[in-house]
Amino acid sequence: MHQIVVEFSILLMAALAAVLAAVRLRLSPTVGYLLAGILVGPGAVGLVNRSEAMALLSELGIAVLMFFIGLEFSWSRLISERRKVFGFGGAQVALTAVLAGAVVSLFSSASIIASLLVGGAVAMSSTAMVHKHLVERGEGATGYGTTTTGALVLQDVVSLALLGVLAVLSGTKGDITLLASLTHLLSGIAILFVAALLARPTLGRVLAFAARTRSNEVFLIAVLAILFGAALGAEKIGLSLPLGAFAVGVILAESDFRHLLEDEIRPFRDLLLGVFFLATGMSLDLGIALAQPLIVIGGALAIIAAKFSLVWAIARISGQPRRERVRTALLLAHCGELSLLLLGQIGAAGLLAQDEGQFLLGMIALSMMLGAVIVHFSPQLAEWIAHSAEEEPDHTGEAEAIRATEGLNRHIILVGCGTIGRTLAEALHASGTPYVAIERDHERFMRARERGLNVIFGDGHRKTLLEAAGVDHASAVVLFLREAEAPIRLMTTLAERHNGERAIIASCRDNRAAQVLFDAGVDYVFPENLAAALALARAAMRASGMAEEQVEANIRALRQKLAPDAGLRDREMVEP
Repeated sequence: MHQIVVEFSILLMAALAAVLAAVRLRLSPTVGYLLAGILVGPGAVGLVNRSEAMALLSELGIAVLMFFIGLEFSWSRLISERRKVFGFGGAQVALTAVLAGAVVSLFSSASIIASLLVGGAVAMSSTAMVHKHLVERGEGATGYGTTTTGALVLQDVVSLALLGVLAVLSGTKGDITLLASLTHLLSGIAILFVAALLARPTLGRVLAFAARTRSNEVFLIAVLAILFGAALGAEKIGLSLPLGAFAVGVILAESDFRHLLEDEIRPFRDLLLGVFFLATGMSLDLGIALAQPLIVIGGALAIIAAKFSLVWAIARISGQPRRERVRTALLLAHCGELSLLLLGQIGAAGLLAQDEGQFLLGMIALSMMLGAVIVHFSPQLAEWIAHSAEEEPDHTGEAEAIRATEGLNRHIILVGCGTIGRTLAEALHASGTPYVAIERDHERFMRARERGLNVIFGDGHRKTLLEAAGVDHASAVVLFLREAEAPIRLMTTLAERHNGERAIIASCRDNRAAQVLFDAGVDYVFPENLAAALALARAAMRASGMAEEQVEANIRALRQKLAPDAGLRDREMVEP
């Protein structure tokens, strides 16, 4: 027991130092975990050896990750995005797996089945890393964001199938045929999902009972008991822990507790995933990898280059604009956490020679580390790569914009149609003010369209779409910004086409954004929280019986008072 405590303490201190360094460099914490595991593991310094406890915790980490993937899995979304999921994502996974499998079969002693399984592992990208990047930048609803997410969804589904195949192959005896193994796999998956569906009402009642106690501890224990119980049940019928966790996640995704489940389990996911990456780093024999460093480095670079080229080609065939397909290719060019998991399972099943497995593990781990850098700098890299070739026209949404603004003059353009944008659009619609809204999030677009608003689907930051929407003869452009800084490309476009009469109005979440927005050319800035506070103040004054003239005078005075510090101001208030 004392030795285990010492080893975990060493691991935690190494992980802390490495993760802090990675975060300071604005890289994924995954890079830090992998480096820490490699350095203190038996393949390098040798301060910590792999143990059964570490292996169990890392497997539980993957189970929790697959549970999260199950929670975010949606059959309706899968069907609505089937072209991107099954078309784009299917082509990416299939072509990458076949190409990588052929290379592995050519340069190793692995069988054809093992080579294809390795190819499947190489086809995976980091769902956690890419999804976090898209969410932080608010780009999940962009063209490349939805395409990338569709590919990641299919990768997750394929990885589950591969994990099931590996679970069966690990327990296959020499006299059992492949057909019998596949039959066992499919029957096991059917039993698992039928059991999960039958248990759905019971699971709902258990979670409802735990939630009614209003105790976070009780709810957390109930969730963990369900999660790990299902995972162990899947293992008992010959499947893998992650597959069972995924099945429960899919069942609970339609419940009322989905968001609460995500909030309660997220700390465990992050911690256990960190243990998984530490264990993966520890499994890498640095001596074997460094014996042929050019092979490992060259292999990692070849994986990134090949996946980038394949994704770029598929995106071009599917009709993506140049910048979008470059961005998609950059986001999917690396290998991910599921690649490491699959390769570890392939080695555990005895399908790869140890030294060959170590070389491949080194390539995939290095690919993931380089991928963290590529994903972080993908906007700049995409801009640079796209600029190196002749610009292609992009007409997405432009024809609809022309139709939507036909006959309009001195109208208002809303760039965004979320909650606040829809309210403003409805006010303009009710008052008879001409307007058009542009929304790039499909769900928000559909909500606005269902309300009968004049909205088009597209990226309002694109110059050609703004031109099609009649920006040259618009009376105002209203921007709904998530980030503190204005989108430079959008503001440059508006400044180039400034007619001296058009107002630029911005609503933002960050009070500190005002001066940045003014410097970029915005005329009016409304931080959302302060605008809401003034609206509440106006309503409270009216409710108290105050005269309307006095209410408006007080609101004007309050605006003047808040202007120097809070940013709720316009040029007329700050310029002489």
